[in-house]
Amino acid sequence: RRVERARLSPTASEATRPAPAATAGAGLDASARGPTALEVSVPSASESRAVTPTDITTPTGSARLHQSLIAAGSPPPPESVPDKAIYQMRKPEKRRQYISELGGSPATEQAVEAALDWLAKVQSDDGRWDIDGFKTVRQAGGAGDRIDADAAITGLSLLAYLGAGYTHADGKHKQTVLKALDWVIGGQKPDGDLRRGGQMYDQAMAAAALCEALSLSGDERLRPPAELAIQFILQAQTPESGWRYQPREDSDTSVTGWQLLAMKSAMIAGIAIPEQHLRWTGLWLDRVRKGAAGGLYTYMPGHAVTPVMTAEGWFCQMFAGARGNTRGQEESVRHLMENRPAWNPVERGAINMYYWYYATLALHLSGSPEFRDWNASLTSALLQGCVKDGPAAGSWEPSCLLAERGGRLYTTVMGCLCLEVYYRFMPLYQPEH
Repeated sequence: RRVERARLSPTASEATRPAPAATAGAGLDASARGPTALEVSVPSASESRAVTPTDITTPTGSARLHQSLIAAGSPPPPESVPDKAIYQMRKPEKRRQYISELGGSPATEQAVEAALDWLAKVQSDDGRWDIDGFKTVRQAGGAGDRIDADAAITGLSLLAYLGAGYTHADGKHKQTVLKALDWVIGGQKPDGDLRRGGQMYDQAMAAAALCEALSLSGDERLRPPAELAIQFILQAQTPESGWRYQPREDSDTSVTGWQLLAMKSAMIAGIAIPEQHLRWTGLWLDRVRKGAAGGLYTYMPGHAVTPVMTAEGWFCQMFAGARGNTRGQEESVRHLMENRPAWNPVERGAINMYYWYYATLALHLSGSPEFRDWNASLTSALLQGCVKDGPAAGSWEPSCLLAERGGRLYTTVMGCLCLEVYYRFMPLYQPEH
C-alpha cells in the first residue's frame, strides 16, 4: 500500500533526489575488517586562516536550494514538550550547568559545539552529509570511500545534534536539523526503508534519529515515518536471532546493537515493540557471549573476543533492560580497562572511535567507578586529536580505524558522540562504591 510521507513545512514542489548507487561489501563494521588508516595532509598552523565563502565548494555539481518536505503546521513550543526522563540532561542549559558533575568539562563542551558548527558548514544543500563527496571546506580533506552510506552518516549526524539538545524546533541548529530530517524522510520507501541502497546500519541510525527527534521535539508529524522505519527493522530481523547487513541475512553483534538502539528509541517515543523482538535479540547475545563469567562478546559465533564487541554486547544487555544478563560486568569492565583510549595516529588501528563510543556509553550507563579513569583517558585523547585551527577546525582527523570508509565526517560525528555521552542518556544504574 502507498503511505503518504510526513512533511515538516510548506513547499511548492518536491526536489528530486537520486539515490546513491549501491556497492558490495561490508558497512561501517567495527570488527570484521583489519586495521586501516589514512595519510592526510592538513594545513599547518602558519597556513591556517579564517574560513571564507570561497573555501566552500560542492564537488558533486551545482548547489540545490533546500525545499522542505514537511507540510503546513509547526512543532509544539519547546516548553510544552514533556521531558523524557532518560533525555532530561540534554537541554543546553542543563548540560552546561551540570557538565562537570556528569563527567565532562568546559573544554569537552567547546569541542562538541565546534564539531556541530563544522558539520553544519559541510552539510550538503539537499540536507544529507555525503561521505565520499561532502561539501568540502578547502584543504580540510578526508572524504571516505563509502558511496552508499549517506543515510548512515546523516542519521549519526542527526544523533549528534539531538544528543546536544538541538532539534528542528529549538536551538541554533534548527535549519541544519530540519534539512537533514527532510532528506531522511524524503528517501523513505512505502515499506519504511530508509537505506537508499545502503545497509541495515543505515536503517537503524536514521530510524533512531527520527525517533529521538520525535521524543525531543514532540512533533507528531514525525511519528508516521518513524513508525514505518521501525516496522521495517522488525521485519528485517532474522527469526530467533539478530540482524546483519541485509534483512534476514544472518546476524552479527555490530549491526544488531544499532537495531536495538533504534528499537529502544522507538519505545521511548511511544512506539510499541513486540516483546518477541527483544527476546530474539537476547538469544543472539547469548550466542556470542564468552568468558569465564559471561562478560565478553564476539562479533559472530566462533570469532575471537574483542574489546569493541565486548563494549557493544554489554551495552546491549543493559539497554535492553536485562540487568540479570549483565552477570559478567566485572569481566566486561576489566577487559575494557585493559584497552583504554589514547591518541596515537602513528600506530595502525590504535584509534577506534567506534569502540571508544560504545565502551564510554556502557561504563557510563553501568555506574561503574572505573568510568572516571576511562573518561580521563578518553577526554585526553579526543581533546588532543580535534583540530583547533584552519578550515578543518572542529573536526577530527580521519585517522581512526574506520576512517577509510567514513572519512572525516565519520570521525567527527563519532568524536562528538563520545563527548556527549555524559548527557545523551541518564545512567541506568547507581554508581557502585
